Amino acid sequence: MNEKEFYDALEKPQKNGELFWQKLLQSQNCANEKELFQKGTALAYNPYFVNAVKNAADEAERARYENVKNIQEKIAELLLKELAAKEPEEKRLTKVPNFREELNIAESKAQESLAELEKIERAIQEQIVDCGIVAGEYLSTLENIQLSIDTVGDKSRDDITEEEKTLWESQLELLQTNNCAELKKIQKLKTENPKFKEFIDLTEKHKSAVRLKVSCAISEIASTKRNIESFVNSFENMTTRFMQAKNDVRGGNYAGAITLLSQERFDEIVTTQLNNTLTEGN
Repeated sequence: MNEKEFYDALEKPQKNGELFWQKLLQSQNCANEKELFQKGTALAYNPYFVNAVKNAADEAERARYENVKNIQEKIAELLLKELAAKEPEEKRLTKVPNFREELNIAESKAQESLAELEKIERAIQEQIVDCGIVAGEYLSTLENIQLSIDTVGDKSRDDITEEEKTLWESQLELLQTNNCAELKKIQKLKTENPKFKEFIDLTEKHKSAVRLKVSCAISEIASTKRNIESFVNSFENMTTRFMQAKNDVRGGNYAGAITLLSQERFDEIVTTQLNNTLTEGN
């Protein structure tokens, strides 16, 4: 039926509920009433449906339209019940990881590593003191040598004999030799002195192994927390999907419900309801 035929028929005085009914089927791209059930169109406030019922030729025709609406509403009611039962079942079957155990393990590792790190840091501070003492002894020796150098000879005199000059030069040479020897000892402190070697070993251990352990443990905690957030979000998304599907069913859209329940289950609900209606009619 095209638009012209439809409006021509409306102008005739007879009841034309069937015309509105056909227009309803056409608007939903349905060839028959069974396809209308599959589409899930909400009929109660559909203008074509309201006019079909209003302009039905007799009570039998009106009852036919109302029956279709009742079947559609019953299908929607059953879908809502199915969704309400399916949601907690889906959530129950979702395996919940033992996040608390993961966090406890990661936190325990972090605490152990931090304790080890603090122990090394205390040892480093102790070694800094010991190294300072050792270095101070060498610096004190250098200062004494420098003082000795400053006191060699009598700089206020102009009449210095060759014998005195030779003596002072010999003293300065010896002091300079001692000064160079002490400087070399200081330079070797980092590589030969046990206190300095232990200090360097501790600082390297502090920077590499232990600090890496702490970093890894903290990363594990952060990763577990992200996994918890992701899991919670997935649960929230599941709740949202079911809520949206329920709202869509109430509005006549079954797509979300079919996705959650399966096409096979949806077809079973429609077929069962149609069969129950036929049985009741008999």
